[in-house]
Amino acid sequence: MSRSVELRGRFDTLDFEQLFAAALQQEAGALDEFCRRVRPGLIQIATFRVYEITREEAEDLAHESLVVFVGKYQEVTTSPTAFLRSILYNLIGNFLRRRFTSRSNSGNGSTARTTGETHTDGKSNESYVENRDLLERAERAISAMDEPCKTLLIGLIEGYEVKELWQRMQELEPGLKRAAFDRRIYVCRRRLWNLLGVQL
Repeated sequence: MSRSVELRGRFDTLDFEQLFAAALQQEAGALDEFCRRVRPGLIQIATFRVYEITREEAEDLAHESLVVFVGKYQEVTTSPTAFLRSILYNLIGNFLRRRFTSRSNSGNGSTARTTGETHTDGKSNESYVENRDLLERAERAISAMDEPCKTLLIGLIEGYEVKELWQRMQELEPGLKRAAFDRRIYVCRRRLWNLLGVQL
């Protein structure tokens, strides 16, 4: 068994907060494992918030966010995932400014780097603002919800798959049936849809 796999196995039972606490205590491998776990969620947020972003660009933004985070993680005094999201949002803003400047310099239209599709700057900026506002509204609505909806919906936004949330809930509630869990997910999503007026 490789050293990295062995270290990762030690952290399997830890959630984000516990894993980050281990990183702050300089426990070997904890910071790397924290970054590995949060990376998919960062890619998902970048994909959701930026109009016509490529997978490669979203991965680059996630990587840049983690690089900045690793340099500052010992300064974190609140939620580490919230701290990471704030870094990502700043980088998304920089990304959009570079994109806007590039398209402004090249003319009134622009060709997407990998798809070849043409669209206007106005459409790109409007879509970004709409997605940003929607995500921020969703986060505010979720923070005001009771458990278990808060935990389940935050998990979905941060990139967890439903099967991963199901496994976690089984640890917390050993007697919970899968049908009851699926119903819980549906009810929580429906509550959020009703609050936002959209389906997520």
